[in-house]
Amino acid sequence: MGKVPALDHKGTVITESAAICTYLADEFPQAKLNVPVGTPRRGVYLKWLFFGPGCFEPAVIDRAAPRKEEARRGMLGYGTFDTTMDTVAKAVAKGPWLMGEQFTAADVIIGANIRWGTMFKLIPERPEFTAYAARIAARPAAQRAEAKDKEFAGG
Repeated sequence: MGKVPALDHKGTVITESAAICTYLADEFPQAKLNVPVGTPRRGVYLKWLFFGPGCFEPAVIDRAAPRKEEARRGMLGYGTFDTTMDTVAKAVAKGPWLMGEQFTAADVIIGANIRWGTMFKLIPERPEFTAYAARIAARPAAQRAEAKDKEFAGG
């Protein structure tokens, strides 16, 4: 399908950001980015992994590119834009991460959505989002990734 991002690992091609994050977090458990299968918290972790592409992204895109006719609420998997934003804001405000003290692949997904939405002014400027994005940006891995992005863009 020409999708980006895409991952080819051990001969298996995986697309979709949440699927890639889930796969990598489970494939490399020593990084502690997942909540293991059989752990009661796994359900909440999976909810947040898939809330990004399943609710947050569609709500933002629908807001950015409105339909000619408003969709019936029951037809939208996310309900309303405001409810979606409130749900995410409440979750990230509890912090520091979606799963409490553990940073997980779900934070990679939700954090990317918040960062992207903020960058393009597609989501409301809320203190919860700003603080969460700042916590993510302060992580050493995020700083290394940003440095690589800058190096790539300049080269």
